[in-house]
Amino acid sequence: MSERGPGSDDPGVVETVAVHAEDVVTTAEARLRSDEDAVLRLTPPFHARMRARIHIRQRRAGDGGDGPTPVYVLPGALLAEDCPSYPEPHETAAEVAADGDPDPDRHHDHHCAVVDRWRSEAAGSIRDRVTVAHGDRTLSFGVTALGDR
Repeated sequence: MSERGPGSDDPGVVETVAVHAEDVVTTAEARLRSDEDAVLRLTPPFHARMRARIHIRQRRAGDGGDGPTPVYVLPGALLAEDCPSYPEPHETAAEVAADGDPDPDRHHDHHCAVVDRWRSEAAGSIRDRVTVAHGDRTLSFGVTALGDR
């Protein structure tokens, strides 16, 4: 038996979730820039303090097991309302064109810089608390962001 004990099948025991700020941002960006169903997952057994990790949900019915169901957290639920929206290429192209030089290489460099700035701002806007739906329940827990914010 581990020091943390055997854990629980009940996700209601979770009080605090630790997640890397970079994982939240990467997951949010993946959802925006691809068709992947990227989420942050808490995997049973559940404990008062848990780690959320990046997970790509497969497009299939059910969770494929008789055991406890993982808790899935959408990255947007972890980002504060004042988090800036993700910069779209057509927006940054317009910014470059407004300067009178619509050079594709210049646009690429500018867009990369704007996305880097968004990633930094998003990492700094992670909420301290999150509420998620889990089956027929609503779960609420504190959030501890790890890494650079």
